[in-house]
Amino acid sequence: MRIRGMILLCISTLGAVSLISGALFAAREWSSWQAAIEAKAQMQVFANLAAVMDKYSLERGDISPALLAEQPPTTAALDNRRAVIARTEDGLKATQASAQSLGAADRAAVEEAVNKITGNI
Repeated sequence: MRIRGMILLCISTLGAVSLISGALFAAREWSSWQAAIEAKAQMQVFANLAAVMDKYSLERGDISPALLAEQPPTTAALDNRRAVIARTEDGLKATQASAQSLGAADRAAVEEAVNKITGNI
């Protein structure tokens, strides 16, 4: 009887240790998973912002020569310019939408900078 009780105690102890360590491991992995999801959302904001900067460079490159031209722009040039500006505006909207999808703490940190950048463009 004593040996049987001792064996059950050892097995129960091993089971409890395994259960506790498994729960701690699962909690740590869940925390890492959530941090990775938040980092992905933040990087999406920065990726959209980088794409906006590229589109804005193209927009400036398209508009600057037209401002220096001595003749008024043609209808085709105006349509092209409107299309380029629309692409930039779409990128800005995507950036602001991805900033809105962040959590409250991250949104407060990122939204001010995004609004400042988008307000200056």
